Amino acid sequence: LKSVTALDKGVINPIPQSNEAACPAPKIFHETCKINFNESAEKVHNFVRGLSPYPVAWTVFDGEKIKIYKTKKINQETMLPAGTIETDGKKYLRITCAEGCVEILELQPDKRKRMDIKSFLNGTHINSETVEM
Repeated sequence: LKSVTALDKGVINPIPQSNEAACPAPKIFHETCKINFNESAEKVHNFVRGLSPYPVAWTVFDGEKIKIYKTKKINQETMLPAGTIETDGKKYLRITCAEGCVEILELQPDKRKRMDIKSFLNGTHINSETVEM
């Protein structure tokens, strides 16, 4: 807010970026968008946010590629291994990470439209207990 106010008043002194310290960002490939659940819930959540809506983070479970658009991090301790799916089959789907877990809120199964988790669970039976790592 201070910066916006200073910019509005014209009293801000911009500092130019050092060309020596600048470097190009690495190119994003499809393979680099696969979610690694061996990371912390915070890192996974930020990874999904950073790639949504394009090129989009993804994972595989039940042999099907699933694009993940929106998550919520859950900072609960769990003894389950990373990549384990927890769901009630109706309202929520959580995947454990190295630290905590993420709750999937919006996704898109392969060759289907983007949907919220309740719609997905309404028409899908989860056969496996883990995602492909």
